[in-house]
Amino acid sequence: MALKLPANPITGDMIRIIDVGGNLTYDTSLIILAPDDIAIQGDTTQSGQIEITGYGGGELVVQTPNAGLGLVYLGPFNYDGTSTGAADSLQGWWLVEI
Repeated sequence: MALKLPANPITGDMIRIIDVGGNLTYDTSLIILAPDDIAIQGDTTQSGQIEITGYGGGELVVQTPNAGLGLVYLGPFNYDGTSTGAADSLQGWWLVEI
């Protein structure tokens, strides 16, 4: 299963995901995809398991049954348009909880 992260996130946006049914296993994955040029955990590479046009950014693969996690977005600007001061290499989606 693939989950596409928002195409136009703003700094502070958060997403939480829980595999309540315990369906994830070594051969059943949740693949979380970021839009083109947006990193997840500082990385923009993908495994190639799923290819979706416009979602060639970072990838996070989850296979742990009953996993719960949260992601937060850090971009170049705050909600009010001021700069976050974050270097390009630090911008993108980050795990905030597991």
